[in-house]
Amino acid sequence: MNPIVLLRRQSPDWTALSSDFRRGLPIDPRRYVPDHAVPGFPHDVAALIGAWNERFDTDFFTFRALLVRLSAANLAAVGEASRYAYDQLSEIAALAHSGSFYLYPHDDDDFFAPYAAQVVRAAAHECDALVTPLFRIGKHSCTFVPAGGTAEHVLGEVRAQDFCFQTNNYAVHSRRLTDPEQIRAVKDHIEASAYADAHAFTLATAPQVLSATVKTPASASILAQAFKGRLALRRAFHRSIDALYALELPERYAWLDGPCRRIAVWLEAIYRGAVLDPAEDMT
Repeated sequence: MNPIVLLRRQSPDWTALSSDFRRGLPIDPRRYVPDHAVPGFPHDVAALIGAWNERFDTDFFTFRALLVRLSAANLAAVGEASRYAYDQLSEIAALAHSGSFYLYPHDDDDFFAPYAAQVVRAAAHECDALVTPLFRIGKHSCTFVPAGGTAEHVLGEVRAQDFCFQTNNYAVHSRRLTDPEQIRAVKDHIEASAYADAHAFTLATAPQVLSATVKTPASASILAQAFKGRLALRRAFHRSIDALYALELPERYAWLDGPCRRIAVWLEAIYRGAVLDPAEDMT
């Protein structure tokens, strides 16, 4: 059995949305607006996406579909890992009954180190959850460091985590995941942090950064700010592009260089008015 399982959280089918939009079909917002409250998610996301599509020749859905494919190519390179989608929770629970592994919930545009399983195997020591530092890359790049932990490399400023877990930097042991409801309880980092406290999870940390999140003007947390005006939009794009090109990491983190530079190229092209190819080769 593989030592880690990567669980992609529920997300829109950006590829289908891209295809339908480019064919001129009407897009029902219910296809991409969450059916439950999500902290930080803009209430007027449909209008914001509409503003993006009016402003740029590469539509919002196509850009998000490209990010999904880029993330998927990165995740495919993670060794000793099984990959599941959110509609496969029962399969993960069944797997948890038969063996030992650590579960990483993640978004569809996240990135992980190819050697994550090796670090988890060496550092977890049968704890309920392993927490590692996290790179957040964007206009204000930073490194989130868990309480009591250290980071072997710091990108930007060091920031204390907002919660016990941050975005995608936590792995939960399978003994806590033998029921689909338990997996649902840990799928999002805010709810998972509260759940870990309530159920007295034992935690371990390791200094290696095993995951990263890249914030672009298409991220829910930035989209509303970007479309506050022409100057705000220009700043949002240029700050993201500059941050991605300025990325300097040791060779150990080369797994992040390629995706970040490709995203920077895409953002530059979109802002200039280019039409990106949704079938672009990710190799």
